[in-house]
Amino acid sequence: MTVLRGFCEHCNKERVLQTEVCMKDYLIKGEVYTVQVAVAICPHCLTVVPYEKLDRFQRHAACNAYRRAHGLLTGSQIAGIRTLYGISQRAMARILGWGRITIHRYEQGGIQNRAHDTVMRLAGRDPAFMLKRLELVRVGLSARGYARLRQSIENGAKWAARRFARIA
Repeated sequence: MTVLRGFCEHCNKERVLQTEVCMKDYLIKGEVYTVQVAVAICPHCLTVVPYEKLDRFQRHAACNAYRRAHGLLTGSQIAGIRTLYGISQRAMARILGWGRITIHRYEQGGIQNRAHDTVMRLAGRDPAFMLKRLELVRVGLSARGYARLRQSIENGAKWAARRFARIA
């Protein structure tokens, strides 16, 4: 169990905090989403204490609720597509022609637009699409970098084909 330490403004002291699960409302793009989250509580005064790591998880849970409601990929699904190919966030963004931080932002809870969601779904379904995209950005890559990315995409495609063949 992780020990949380934080400053309780009500007690005006550094405290060892407890966690408690509760339902919390978040306003995401004009819509309210109620999600189950863990919050940090001061055991002396029972005040909710802001705790950055928990706050990030709470926001991430609310964004994923929005994504599910709107049929968008969640951060973990996006990470799963990238992991399938064994490539970094930066490489995935480069192959798709996006900014360096875009994939990181989406995996960490940022909500993608419908166009980016469609492209990521296509990338997850179709390794040939990824290879075509790789060819488009080949000019900006070293020969070694290109070969490594191509091999990663091809290996991911082979792994996926074997996995789905066993399921069928």
